[in-house]
Amino acid sequence: MDILIFYFSGTGNTWWTAVQLKTELESLGKTVEMYSLENPVLKEDGFIFNKVKDAGQLVIAYPIYGSDLPKNVKDFIDALPDGHDKKFAVFCTQAAFSGDGNVFFKKDIAKKGYRFLQSFQINFTTNFNVAMFPFSMVAPAKGKKLEKIKANVSRKIKNMAVKIRDEKKYIQGTNFVFSVIGHIQRYFFRRQMKKLCGLFKFFKERCTNCGLCVQTCPTENIYFDSGDLKRKDNCLLCFRCYNFCPKMAINFGKKIKDPEKYGRFRGPVSRLKIPDIRT
Repeated sequence: MDILIFYFSGTGNTWWTAVQLKTELESLGKTVEMYSLENPVLKEDGFIFNKVKDAGQLVIAYPIYGSDLPKNVKDFIDALPDGHDKKFAVFCTQAAFSGDGNVFFKKDIAKKGYRFLQSFQINFTTNFNVAMFPFSMVAPAKGKKLEKIKANVSRKIKNMAVKIRDEKKYIQGTNFVFSVIGHIQRYFFRRQMKKLCGLFKFFKERCTNCGLCVQTCPTENIYFDSGDLKRKDNCLLCFRCYNFCPKMAINFGKKIKDPEKYGRFRGPVSRLKIPDIRT
């Protein structure tokens, strides 16, 4: 196997980008395997070790949150086996800007024995639409605007695939300004993380007990207790539960505002199902 892609995607943007990259690499003659960090096969003894050992290059893909790695992605990277100078690449999907969010952990990768060869930033649409400043300043793209963004992403993916095929070193996000802004964003994001996670509210009168949020939370953070939805303390802020609840029973903030204005983002393709992004 030439390329091994591991990805996490909360609501579909990173998944869609990873699928396009896999397709491009295969069109360039590369053999590629791709797995979500939520795929249960990753828990099998020796699976990750053997796949990494057999791959010529490892690619990690994730959405950026506050110029930071989602915790499950960080934990996955920390648990990777020794790289023995194996080629390593990352890409992050972002709403606009992430500073050095795709490269700040470069030294940690090097300590594990990987050769950090490529790092890309992919501008996509935001994945949440909430009636709370400053988040309300940007809404998810849809219709022609979303298709235009996807077309731009596809063009960048073609260039990414060529660089990966040619083993060309290419690192975005390393200049001083990016590093400073990334550091500042991570600092405040980490300090506010617990508070932000606490802003998700459950509206029992809207809930139909379908269990979708419980079944699909990537960290098993949600559970029902005597008819009430409860949350533990390991939320990623991926907004999957918020976006995919069919009755808008989960909200970010105390009130449910105009559902037409603050519609939920359910992926970059129509009729996206959560199992699609977890395989």
